[in-house]
Amino acid sequence: MAQHYPEFVVFRLATIAGAVLISLGWFTNHFFLQTVALESGINLKGYYAEVPLILGLIGCMLLMGNTATIDTGIMDENAHTFFASNFFKVTLLAQILNTVICTLLSKKTKLISTYNLYAKYFVIFLLILQGIDGSIKELFMGLGSDKDKFLEWTLTATVISMFLSFGADVLKYEFEFVDTSNKGQLTINEE
Repeated sequence: MAQHYPEFVVFRLATIAGAVLISLGWFTNHFFLQTVALESGINLKGYYAEVPLILGLIGCMLLMGNTATIDTGIMDENAHTFFASNFFKVTLLAQILNTVICTLLSKKTKLISTYNLYAKYFVIFLLILQGIDGSIKELFMGLGSDKDKFLEWTLTATVISMFLSFGADVLKYEFEFVDTSNKGQLTINEE
């Protein structure tokens, strides 16, 4: 782990910047869902699309807390493990709920790619498998092994792959800010 210089500094900066980018990914995904619903005449309120957004943002804060506990001296492993494991749990829940919403919307509109839905299902499947594997290892081997570090990196890669799926969703959209009445309003226009 990044507990020594210079990787300590680089890892902290990259992880906190990554958490900010993840939060932007959640906002982008939410704006995409709003646009799909608006263009299709669907009332998004009944889908509770804010829930994955809020959980995703909580996950970002947990990732920042995880990073803040890394120290070059004596590190609080319990706090680090708490923040890291809860980041993955909350993010998994947010991604599952988001995938359910995308699936339900895809049944009413053709604006969500079927192939991208399958990619989302595959990522959720991998995250669940990794969660089960990690839980079994924790029960029988305890925490702190090299396998935990490997699991953390594979979970990270899997979480990132879901954001690639989000990116594929919004490829045909252009985000722009339009000020229509002295109040800021974000709109999304299709290219």
